[in-house]
Formats: sequence, C-alpha cells, structure tokens
Amino acid sequence: MSRILVTYGWCRTAYVAVQSLASRGHDVYVCSHLQPSMAAWSRFCTASARVADHVQAPEAFIQDVISLVQRWKIDAILPCHEDSLTLRRHEQTLPGGVVLACPSLPLLEQGVDKATVTRLAVEEDIRVPTTQFPADLEEAERHAHEIGFPLVVKLRQSNSAKGVTVVDNPEALHDTLSKPPFLSVAADDAGFPILQAYIPGDVVGACFLAIAGQVVAFFGERYLRAKSKGMGTSTFREPFSSEALRHQVDRLVSRLRWEGIGHFDFIENPATGEFSLLEMNPRLWGALNLARVNGLEFPAASVALALGETDFETFFPPMPQPPKRSLWLLGEGIRCLDLMASRQWREVFGVPREVLGSLRATPCDDWHWKDPLPFLAEVLCYAKGYVRSGGNVNPVVPDVPSSTLSRTS
Repeated sequence: MSRILVTYGWCRTAYVAVQSLASRGHDVYVCSHLQPSMAAWSRFCTASARVADHVQAPEAFIQDVISLVQRWKIDAILPCHEDSLTLRRHEQTLPGGVVLACPSLPLLEQGVDKATVTRLAVEEDIRVPTTQFPADLEEAERHAHEIGFPLVVKLRQSNSAKGVTVVDNPEALHDTLSKPPFLSVAADDAGFPILQAYIPGDVVGACFLAIAGQVVAFFGERYLRAKSKGMGTSTFREPFSSEALRHQVDRLVSRLRWEGIGHFDFIENPATGEFSLLEMNPRLWGALNLARVNGLEFPAASVALALGETDFETFFPPMPQPPKRSLWLLGEGIRCLDLMASRQWREVFGVPREVLGSLRATPCDDWHWKDPLPFLAEVLCYAKGYVRSGGNVNPVVPDVPSSTLSRTS
C-alpha cells in the first residue's frame, strides 16, 4: 500500500481520515501547525511532525511539507482543511511523484468563495436565500432594507460559522460591519461580506465524490444539534436521504465540473420541504465521521482517486440498516460553554440529559475506547485556543489565504 501524509492533524476531520486510510492498509503520517495534534496521538498514525501555519507562513509551511515528503517517502498528501489551497498553489515545488488528494486549484478557489458559489447556484436556478453582494457599508445598509430583518451577514471566506452572524435591525448591522472580523476583512482583498435573508429550518449536508462533473458517491446528513447558537459545526447528526437534494447536488457538481470530494450545506424549509443552498466546503467536512460509521470511506476514496484508481465500489458499500448516528463529544461540551456564556441556564442543565440520550449505541467522532489518546489531545488543543482567545468558543482565525477572492471575483 501507499504512504499518505494527512495535514491539519489537530482537528477531528484529520483523525477520521487517518482511521479511514489505516483501515485500507496505508501507512499514515500526520502534520499539524497546532499542538497537541489529535490525529498524531492516534495509534493508527505511523509518525508525526509540526509544520508552519499555512496561512501565516505559507512558504515555510511548504518547505516543511517538502521535508516530510522526502523524509517519509510520501506517495500522496491528503489536505484536511483549506491548506489544500496553499499546497495547490505551490504544487510545482513538491517532490516529483507525490500527488495531492484534493480538487484542483481553480475548483478550490471557486468552492471557498461563498459569493461565487451562490451566483453559480442562481444561474442554475437552484434556490438560495435572497442574497446581496454589497461593495461597502453604505451599500450594505441599503440592501439590508431590501432583504428585510433578520438577515445573515457572512464573510466570503469562513468555516464552522466563524464570520457568520444574524442581525435583527439596522443598528446591529452597522455595529457588526464596523468591527472585526467583518471590518478587517472588508478592508483587504477578501471582498466585502455578503448579506442573505434569514431562513428558519433544518440544515442538511450533502457529501459527495465526483469525477469530471459526475457524482459517483453521495451521502446526505441531517444536523440535529450544533455547537454554537444552533449554527456552525454539528455536534449530533444522522443520515438523511432525499432525491430532491441529490438532484440539486448533481446539477451543481455538473456546472462546476467538479473532480474530487466536496460538501454542500442546505437549509430545508420544514413547511414546504424545499432546499436552499447555504455554502460549499471544497474539502473534507466536519461531520465526516457520520459517513464513515455508515461504511462510506470518503478520505480513502479521495486518495484512491488521486493515485489513479477507477473502481470505487468497495469504498461505498450499502449502508447498514438501521443507519447509525454520530456524536461529537467535545463539541457538546463546547455547546454547553456557549450556552453558559449567553446565560441560557435552562438549556445548560438539559445538555447532560441530551448527550446521555444520544450516546446510546451512537459512535463518537473523537472518543474511542481502543484509541483514547486523540480525545485527550483534542481537549488540550481546544482548551489552549479557548484560553488564548479570551474565552471564545468559536474564535475567527484566518484559514484561507486572502488572495483567493482577488482571483475569483
């Protein structure tokens, strides 16, 4: 089998990827700019190393990766976050023979830009929340009255609901856009934040592997709880099946001519059952473990595609019946902290009951009896971030190089 380097190893997405690759017989290596690294503490990790931050020091990050590829004789690199952009932009400097298991640079640059993906969806007659793309604060305030309140303010580049907030009135909109992170982002080349109508409903995820614009594997997921004010990364989710959702994903993937793994978030109107596109993740996604515990090996399939394999049936067998749910254990703790910070004490006291009820026959993203150390590493890493940010459970940190949107606008 092959030697695979998994990046961004501190997060649970990378940990799930390590398990997926190891289950296929690969030797798995891990790198991360944050320590301790969750995936590196796994018994399925062959070796690990610290690397520079791909956003703050991209050249140093690439040099670190090159050194690891040479030292460990790596065959393929599986990026587990937007570090895929940095790797693709410096692809020609990587040692010959190593492949990147992620979409191409033009696709990545489209996928990380919420404005670009929203415009493409509109052109394909795919339903999206009413959206405006203001160029400055004055325009934003004018468009806000056209959309109506409440509305959603979004950074064009963000993940896990970082840089996404709901505002209820013009004063709150002005205040939001007049301070970081929105003010600082609007001032550089990352593009002014977009405005969208607020749509209540259930958020669902659409996970896929595509080749030449054709979906070859699809998996739907419904988010039952999220870690921050009902938004952001899910903490508890279940499989979800919908032909209407699949049809919309097929159209988007075809329009993008997508190649590789990807993920869309939609919101479902509970009254009509209609889906509206929220955003795209052109990478492995936070709820990845749900697909894996139901037998779908997206990380291993992504590497197989990069290495030139053409048979993917073994990566996506029929799902078990009944299908399994998945729980992010530490995420539930983060959700509890968020509720405490907003003094929602009744909900706080309900968290233990909810978690215990959800744990029945439910696999966790991050806790495994046979591999317990990654959970400890995850707790320590998140605790360091919590303290460093002054008690923010979802701090906004740059994950996407700011040059992305200047190329795609």
